[in-house]
Order: sequence, then structure tokens, then C-alpha cells
Amino acid sequence: MQDLNARVTQLEISLAHQQHLCDQLNEIVSQQNRTLLRFEKLIPALQKQILDLRAEQKERPSAAEERPPHY
Repeated sequence: MQDLNARVTQLEISLAHQQHLCDQLNEIVSQQNRTLLRFEKLIPALQKQILDLRAEQKERPSAAEERPPHY
């Protein structure tokens, strides 16, 4: 009977550790999901900035085409 009680106690301890680990992993997954959602909102804005900068760069004359200010 003592052996059975010790085994049950050991199983309860293992279960408590497993539950704690699941809670920790769940929190990590939740944090990563929040980070991913932030990035999903940020990426389109960054893409638009890059496209705007490229368009702006095409509109500007190159340094070779500009006349120096002393002319």
C-alpha cells in the first residue's frame, strides 16, 4: 500500500509539473502571437514606405545630371 501511495504521489507531482509547463508554453505562444500580429500590421506600412522612397528617388535627378551650385 505504501508503494502505491508513493507512486500516486509521484504521478501527482509529475502532473503538476506538466500543467505548469503547459501554462508556460501557452504564455509563450500567446506572446509570439501578439508579436506576429504587430508585425503583420507593420509590414504593409514598411512596404509602402519603400515604394514611396523608390518613386521619390526616380523623380529626383541623379547627381551626375545636376549642375554644381557654382555654375
